[in-house]
Amino acid sequence: PMRYGTGLAINFKNKLLLSADYSSQKWSDFQSFNPFDELADSRSLNFGLQYTPDERAIRNYWKRIGLRAGFY
Repeated sequence: PMRYGTGLAINFKNKLLLSADYSSQKWSDFQSFNPFDELADSRSLNFGLQYTPDERAIRNYWKRIGLRAGFY
């Protein structure tokens, strides 16, 4: 079945990255050999963020680590 999706990411001062992703798939258009099979369409919405205190820190490893979280 046909599937489409789109996404968006926004970066704030190279410290905070916010992203979102949406996808949909038309399972209701699927046809099988059994005429009684019925499937429902699927949709998915995902969010994510990443925080990096200082990506250019040379001497402090912990400031360069990116902390991430995501939800779907």
